[in-house]
Amino acid sequence: FTNNQRKKLNPRGQEALPVAWKTPEPWSSFEAAGMLRLPVAMILLANAFRRGQGFITPSRALLSGGPMNRLAAQRARAERLELEENQKVKELLDQDLLARVKLTVAPRFRSVLRLPKKKKSGRIFVPVESSRSLDAMLALVGDHLRLPPEAFLLSVDHAADEPNTAVEPSDTPLGEVLDSDAQLSRAWDSSGRPATLKLHVAVNPQVEWPPVLGPFLRGLPDPKTTPAFQMLSFYSFKPIAPVDAVVGLMFECWRPMGVVGRVYVGPEGVNAQVAVPANAMPKFRESVEWLSEAEPQKENELTPVRAGRGWLETELNLDLLVPAGEFRAFPPFRALHVRAKEQIVQDGGLLGDALDLTPEASKGEALGPDQWHAALEDPSAIVLDCRNSYESAVGGFVGSTPLNTETFKETWAELDKILEGKPKDTPVLTYCTGGIRCVKVGAYLNQRLGMTHVGRLEGGIINYTQHFKRVANSSGQAFENVTKFQGLNYVFNDRMAELVTPLAAPLELSGDRRSVEALAAVNSREAFQALASQALASQFQAATAEGDPTHEELAFVPTAAAPTPGSSFTAVSHRGGDGEAGHDLEAYAGRLSGAESDLLGELEAATRAAMPEAAHMSSGHLQGKLLAMLCRLHGSRRVLEVGTFTGYSALCFAQALALNRADDLAGLVPGAQPGEGGGVQGWYEVVTLEVDDRAAAVAGAFFDRWAKSQPEEAAGTSGGGVGLRLVEGDAMLTLQSMTEAEAEAEVDLEAASAKGAFDVVFLDADKRKYAAYLDLLLGSKLVKSGTLVIADNVLWKGRVLGINTSGPASEDASAEPPVEESPERGLEGLDEDSKKAAKLAAKRAARALRRDQVLTQAMHEFNVKVKKDPRLEQVILPIRDGLSIMRVK
Repeated sequence: FTNNQRKKLNPRGQEALPVAWKTPEPWSSFEAAGMLRLPVAMILLANAFRRGQGFITPSRALLSGGPMNRLAAQRARAERLELEENQKVKELLDQDLLARVKLTVAPRFRSVLRLPKKKKSGRIFVPVESSRSLDAMLALVGDHLRLPPEAFLLSVDHAADEPNTAVEPSDTPLGEVLDSDAQLSRAWDSSGRPATLKLHVAVNPQVEWPPVLGPFLRGLPDPKTTPAFQMLSFYSFKPIAPVDAVVGLMFECWRPMGVVGRVYVGPEGVNAQVAVPANAMPKFRESVEWLSEAEPQKENELTPVRAGRGWLETELNLDLLVPAGEFRAFPPFRALHVRAKEQIVQDGGLLGDALDLTPEASKGEALGPDQWHAALEDPSAIVLDCRNSYESAVGGFVGSTPLNTETFKETWAELDKILEGKPKDTPVLTYCTGGIRCVKVGAYLNQRLGMTHVGRLEGGIINYTQHFKRVANSSGQAFENVTKFQGLNYVFNDRMAELVTPLAAPLELSGDRRSVEALAAVNSREAFQALASQALASQFQAATAEGDPTHEELAFVPTAAAPTPGSSFTAVSHRGGDGEAGHDLEAYAGRLSGAESDLLGELEAATRAAMPEAAHMSSGHLQGKLLAMLCRLHGSRRVLEVGTFTGYSALCFAQALALNRADDLAGLVPGAQPGEGGGVQGWYEVVTLEVDDRAAAVAGAFFDRWAKSQPEEAAGTSGGGVGLRLVEGDAMLTLQSMTEAEAEAEVDLEAASAKGAFDVVFLDADKRKYAAYLDLLLGSKLVKSGTLVIADNVLWKGRVLGINTSGPASEDASAEPPVEESPERGLEGLDEDSKKAAKLAAKRAARALRRDQVLTQAMHEFNVKVKKDPRLEQVILPIRDGLSIMRVK
């Protein structure tokens, strides 16, 4: 506004409410339709200036009627109301109808109530006629601070009358406590300023505030001083209502103890996996007993009625006692989360209300560890591993049948299939990690399938292993000779797995990254424990006491003792989230990042069918969306991909380029005319390189389908004017040919390199050659200033955190580890053919481990190389297996 406009709108000089501007073209039509909002305006402006088509519209005009203008109006309205209120107060003060009371508040109240700054020491106004009533004063102060009157004491703050005197905050009264109307009257009379009283709000030592829920919260030990943390779990299938009240009750009970973990509360019961400071375990046990008798009355009501309800009568399933140093280095949980859930174990909603899970219902016989151990001897029993495939892959009871599910909701169809046609009296034994899943499985077998002899391992693998460790210790036997569980126990926290028995040979994993990460996490902790007595371990613990290591030399933990045969490196799981929740978050992000196209979905299915052992190498929905978004934000026209696999990421790039081209043809690039040969159409291209003919065959078929699905444009172009070129052969040779533009190349590569530099380069081929690819690209005209170079798998399953940095990576990934002096060890009693097969399997597994070490080392060295290269800027994202995004300077 001009000064004259301000005077007309606001002659008294007061702050006026915003006035809507008349919006000039071209925005008025959008505004009239209610379509223009700030994000739309920003996008349109960004596209316009990106292509050099500059025009300026007043920013206030863009915001007229938008959300920011509404917020400004709301703020101005609030300020106006406050101004009016202040004016009323001033008038009442002038008429001597109100008196001022200045308050200072005890630090304890400030901390607990999280008071805003103006309430730490502020003022209130009280009616003169009630200013000398202590009850009225207590009520007014309590209402102002949201405190019950009995929780605080009022005293006269005489120190505040002294000029230039700083008074230390205090929880105790600063003077005589006011306990009668007469004392309050004398305080008013003796105040130095008319109609003004200065009071201090002190803590009443006779009243416990905030109120303590139970006696177990008194005298709590400091969780920071605990020598160890007790891992434990428990569950209870007893109806709970109201759920929200129980959620708040548990959180308020356990947070002060320093408990971390995950607790689900639902109408069907409670499911908890937590870590408790060892010095707080007695208090935690008291809290569980207290909670089992508590009966919350309503939502958000944290003061229970002791009614003997018994909704949490449960045994604590104790797992490992983890030393504090190891716990800080490898935290299983980072906070306490108590959440309301419809189901405490997600069964897919397929069971409905058909199953009765109450304690009295039939849901299989709960077998203690000794009973289970004996039941496994029955040759007629069907032993079912009710966990998911990635859990079964790393360990299980010998002879058990895994259900091979990806999620628990798939369990019911697998049970139907396995038990189809079996007699109803067939003995069926079920087990899982902590026992809770087997409660639902047992109920399903009893109540739905009619099986009459069902047994389930009470407390699951955790209870079984801890029991037989005690048995082995008391009997002097080796635990490996007592237990019937072999391998690792997969757990749903960031420890990922616990080593139950040493691995006689490397596991043959199915390729699921969760299985691989679980084994890597165990290796990391084994190495850390081996270093515990050395100075480096002490330094590592000190660095992690306050958070993650910040010094580069502490970011890697060399292994002093290899936990598995042939292994000389360790890895740390870097996934976010708690256990399975991390994967749930990835799925959540994918669902809300836009739908996957039908063609890409079909490509995923075709990849799993054609190359099941390598299907996990596909970029996948979320990463594909990120790659496409980078192309869109960058305004890319040409993309080079080194490593096609079956073409998922190449199709994502092509789809993004088609959208960029559509923007350009709409007029956002000057001189870009639709249909002109050699114009816009020739600039948009994806060149992708692949050496594997099987993968290339799948990719080629889907590239043809994509091109045919796009509208035909100018002669000689298809796929929406975006070229999608698949070049088969060795990637390094192809790149060299593109750089040198060799005329004798078997394919027409000149056309692929004659159109200028690429805007985006995606590296997803041989990891050992990443550095060589990058050097070749940076020394050629295939890239330019501003080109994005994206490298996949740079965190290599998280193992770069535990890499051995003492030596360079070997160029030969097929190099075999040293052969043991006694290659026959463990093969006694086998015939020659079996010995030969076992030796060959062990040799292949050792070679795979060696290859993994080489690739881990190569990824680390590549990341360090990029960091040190002055020609590049880099950021590494922990998405999937790690993405490095580099920008050529």
